[in-house]
Amino acid sequence: MEQAKKILVVPGSLRNNSSSYKLIGAIAKHFPADFILKVFEGTGNLPHFNDAEEPSLAVVSWRKMIADSDAVVFITPEYAYGVPGTLKNALDWIVASGELVNKPTLLITAATGGEHAHKSLLTILGALTARPAAGCDC
Repeated sequence: MEQAKKILVVPGSLRNNSSSYKLIGAIAKHFPADFILKVFEGTGNLPHFNDAEEPSLAVVSWRKMIADSDAVVFITPEYAYGVPGTLKNALDWIVASGELVNKPTLLITAATGGEHAHKSLLTILGALTARPAAGCDC
């Protein structure tokens, strides 16, 4: 029997009642039963990126969650024509460690318009050599 697929969902918003979290609830209903969704709610708990040789336990845990997932779904609002600072900070922590290299990813922009945040996140994921799903570049 095939093992369940582990999907990590990363909200770009820190507010539990945000559109990002509402979308998480909505999409969770549509995943097949053999998919396990885990939401990373720790972006606000990560320290400011400083390229530490000995990263904090929060950073180590974040990296492990990505490494242990089969794919990552990013659901983010747009702030000031880009991704929220906490999400960018979280992604900065995995630039050199490589957890997103060739990892299947999906981007959902939870904003009216949102094209700036979407393009910004695509650029960041390109730097991390993630593998966005087909159609994410629109």
